Amino acid sequence: MGCNYYIMDPTYKNKSRYNIKDDSGKSLFYYCVSDDDNNKFELFDLENNELILTTCCVNDFESPKYSVSDDKERKIFNIFKSFYFTSMNIRGIFGDFTVSKTVTDKRSFELLKNGLVIANIDEKNKFTDNHLSIRINKDEFALVALVVYLLVDINGLFDKY
Repeated sequence: MGCNYYIMDPTYKNKSRYNIKDDSGKSLFYYCVSDDDNNKFELFDLENNELILTTCCVNDFESPKYSVSDDKERKIFNIFKSFYFTSMNIRGIFGDFTVSKTVTDKRSFELLKNGLVIANIDEKNKFTDNHLSIRINKDEFALVALVVYLLVDINGLFDKY
């Protein structure tokens, strides 16, 4: 039960594509940042099937809100980021989740559902020092955990705090 995932830096020819690998170094997914909009990204399996599309909406008086949709553009869940606290709330078809920072001086986070740790995101990455790693403890919530992981790592969602 559970698996570790790591993000690899993009290759020189494809700067917007990040591979997501498991412990053995096998690529499982890839993640693309939109060339025209940094607030939009897509997650694909290795057969180029789009799994999710994430877009960000920031209004002048609100915190950032990320909408996550499936390949048929059905909304799966929303992620709400607080401006003042190092936490996120997630609401959608999988239920409610919370992401909170576990150590103040490191990029270390927990994804929680009903008080149970679903995933741990940490600075330890066995392939590169530039990215975080994630340990997913509950496979049925892997998609939620991977989206949070990508937002925290590549989009630097908590870097200001």
